[in-house]
Amino acid sequence: MDKVTIKGFFLVGISVRTTNQGGQAMKDIAGLWNWFMSEHVLQQVVNRVSDDIYCVYTDYESDKDGFYTAVLGCKVATKDNSLKG
Repeated sequence: MDKVTIKGFFLVGISVRTTNQGGQAMKDIAGLWNWFMSEHVLQQVVNRVSDDIYCVYTDYESDKDGFYTAVLGCKVATKDNSLKG
């Protein structure tokens, strides 16, 4: 593995709040990907910088068993972007 530093950027997309307990995250994140792809979320993001898709895990409640948020989206030019429709 190589350590890589990436300059911060804004991300627009969809998210789910989940937990690893009982395999819930596997179900929730699979559902998030299904929603993202079936609803063509990428194409709905205004002013996206590229078609690269990012999945970010954030807002951890505690440890590996606590709740956290998974965000699926793409890089945008400014923080004022949103989804069409």
